[in-house]
Amino acid sequence: MAVSATVRYDAHGEWFFGEHRRRNDGTDSVVIKRNDLAAATATDLARALRAARRHDEEPYAVNIDLAPDDEYSPKNTVVDPISFKLLDDGRLAIRISLTSDDNFEDQNRLCVVIEPLIDPLLRRSAGQLVAVGVNRYRTTAPFFYEVVVAAPTRGKRLS
Repeated sequence: MAVSATVRYDAHGEWFFGEHRRRNDGTDSVVIKRNDLAAATATDLARALRAARRHDEEPYAVNIDLAPDDEYSPKNTVVDPISFKLLDDGRLAIRISLTSDDNFEDQNRLCVVIEPLIDPLLRRSAGQLVAVGVNRYRTTAPFFYEVVVAAPTRGKRLS
């Protein structure tokens, strides 16, 4: 008996999380709902993103809609600062967008602050800090940063 994938991408560019069709937000990202996180496996999302990459249809990110679960309007929504993306090596990663009044001018200074905060999580999940990004073009607060983390997907839900 075959098990149905919890996340599917088809050759027509359609995304399905369970039985729910999810769409592009108009900026090349797929928008999902918070209830999709518990229903979808990380392995299925990674597999679907790799399929989209093979068809040159890979989204920039898979964003999480902050609107109530009964509302879905991907082009008119505010999304969570946490999203999913596929790394160049095909692993699924979690991208975390951060804002701060503190100005970390380079990645090394930001890593000194970030690493102790996420190290316990990385140890528990066998995860890896993949990248830390600093927006060098901002000269006043708030300052914007990005942290990318990868972890094994086997047996994990997106939540």
